[in-house]
Amino acid sequence: MGSPAGFAVSSYQGNIAWQQFKKENFTRKSGTTLFLSDLSFFSDHEFRGMYSALSGDEQKTADAYRHQTSKKQFIAGRYLTRFLCSLAVGASPGEIRFYLSEHNKPILADPVIPLCFNVSHAADRVLIGISFDGEIGVDIEKVNQDFDYLGFSDEHFSAGEKEMIARADKSMAIHHFYSTWTRKEAWLKLTGEGITGRLELYDVSKSENENAGIFITTFADGDYLLSVAQADKSTPDCFRINSLEGLL
Repeated sequence: MGSPAGFAVSSYQGNIAWQQFKKENFTRKSGTTLFLSDLSFFSDHEFRGMYSALSGDEQKTADAYRHQTSKKQFIAGRYLTRFLCSLAVGASPGEIRFYLSEHNKPILADPVIPLCFNVSHAADRVLIGISFDGEIGVDIEKVNQDFDYLGFSDEHFSAGEKEMIARADKSMAIHHFYSTWTRKEAWLKLTGEGITGRLELYDVSKSENENAGIFITTFADGDYLLSVAQADKSTPDCFRINSLEGLL
């Protein structure tokens, strides 16, 4: 089966140059912006500060995590998302409220302007995507050279996707796997469906589709691969947030 209607993969960008984030530079009011944080740069004091800024329900969610890595991912992801959304809509972080869509996708409650966001994390990275032009989905994965990607792809990938991986040089096959996987996740997070059902029906090996309307771009960042699904072909602005100076 081919890609779902309205789907296209735009490109693979390879390594890109990320700008260091300063809040006064976040002035874009159209298109898509990506924010990438390395949690290893944040101190325990900063994590306590982010935690204290969460709502009571969010703190309960954070406290429910048994593993510190997952807890830190949630705290940083939720705090930074609230902060960035507040900059985008011109409100204070405390005024930003979230609720879950019918597919359990976090969305803004009563946005004053059209604004969509999505969050993903892997190991010590948190990726946030913000779009002014429609739904967005993002995914980031850390490449694990020992992962049984052939067994996984045999069960969950389409024939076209498996053929693409089989044709790749052995040294690059696992990167093709993670590129395909992040594209699938980004697509399904955009729609709100999530990673459920028959994943082999969502073929992201095609470069374009006659009903194209959703575009996915994949980036490499060191040992990580990340993809963004969006409703237009615009190139995202890309920022790193590795310091909370002026943000907390």
